[in-house]
Amino acid sequence: MNNEIEGQKIDKLSRFSSVLKKFIYPYAKSNNSYIFLCWQFFLTLLFNLKKMNKYLVILIISIFVSGCYSLKVEKLSEAKKIKDAPIIYVLPQTAFKIEVELEKTNYIPGPYKKYAAEFLGAKTIIEKEKAEWKIVSININDFPIPDTSCYFLIKANAGNILNRLYFSNEGFLISVNNPDAIKTENPHSYSLINNLETSNKSIFEELPVGKIEKFQYDTTYRIITTDTSTRRIPSYKKYSSLKSEAELAKDAADFIIRIRKRRSKLFMGINGSLPTGKALEIMIEELNRTEKEYLSLFQGMEIKEKQTYVYDFIPSPNRINETTVLFRFSEEKGIIDKTASTGTPVLIQLTNLQNTAPIDSLYASNPKINKKNGLIYRIPARTKINVSLNKQVIAEKVSLVAQYGKLHSISKKVLKKTKSIEFYPELGNIKSLK
Repeated sequence: MNNEIEGQKIDKLSRFSSVLKKFIYPYAKSNNSYIFLCWQFFLTLLFNLKKMNKYLVILIISIFVSGCYSLKVEKLSEAKKIKDAPIIYVLPQTAFKIEVELEKTNYIPGPYKKYAAEFLGAKTIIEKEKAEWKIVSININDFPIPDTSCYFLIKANAGNILNRLYFSNEGFLISVNNPDAIKTENPHSYSLINNLETSNKSIFEELPVGKIEKFQYDTTYRIITTDTSTRRIPSYKKYSSLKSEAELAKDAADFIIRIRKRRSKLFMGINGSLPTGKALEIMIEELNRTEKEYLSLFQGMEIKEKQTYVYDFIPSPNRINETTVLFRFSEEKGIIDKTASTGTPVLIQLTNLQNTAPIDSLYASNPKINKKNGLIYRIPARTKINVSLNKQVIAEKVSLVAQYGKLHSISKKVLKKTKSIEFYPELGNIKSLK
């Protein structure tokens, strides 16, 4: 009786194995050589159940089935043989866009500067044309770029969760089995240099200073003699000539004095009925503006303009805590190339704040941990960025820098139990794991 029941079990297992072999055997053979070997061994066990202890068989099958979860991740630079086209992803590295805003002040002498003291009693004047520069602000913004030293190959079987990967347009890993993590990306764009110049050519020419010509009359006499008398008949001739520079300056100075008198009368109410409120305020502002413009003919003027320079800086993981010359700065010339011998260097320094130090301690105390056995990601390092001029910090920021961080991996065991993983694509570290 027992032999009959045992024979029925073996017959059922044989029929079940035949069905599996018909549908799964070709797939296992074509998909992965290791899975194919597992499958062959599994069939062998089925046909030899009678000769083996059933608990031992279950244990052996469990071990081999778990091994059939095939996953291999390796660096592209370290890959020796690549048979099939693998999945490739890249970890990001952090770059910085540094926007430097400068203010340029142009000092322009007035055309009548030598008459300023004589006609107006002015002593503060601009003697010669020059420019002065100063740094107004520095903005530091980070953005990701591919790290060419961190390209990885993924080789996984068809049943693996890693066959449902989602990437950014630059090849960064966004998520595993989570399409909802994908967002519309705006590619990083920026201008290299925005250098705006302002022309000062016709500043003074636009100011009317009265007529530039003067008129004179010459009188000549015609003598007419008659029998009884002699008469002198005058003849007038009008002619014009250009005014001299001194005369033009005197006209401008007189106009300034008239403006001042008119403003004084408004304040004192000498002209009788006067506007009040906003109307009076507008009149005073207009008189002040006109006076300032005409005074510039004698005292000169200051014209300010702003210029923005943009620099890209990629920190090297081999130069942590070192200073680098970003550019050179001169108050007379503004920004100068960093290779020039003139100007004061503007330095940038990145300091690793060592937030990943516990990871180093973990690896040091557990040398058997294989940090590259599984899906590799990176934990970024908190970094302080300083920009300094003459040993004074003029800009500072704390940011996460990917290439200063530590590589780690999600093990195969964790991946088998995981439904989805989401990453920060700009940093390469884990955002969520479910």
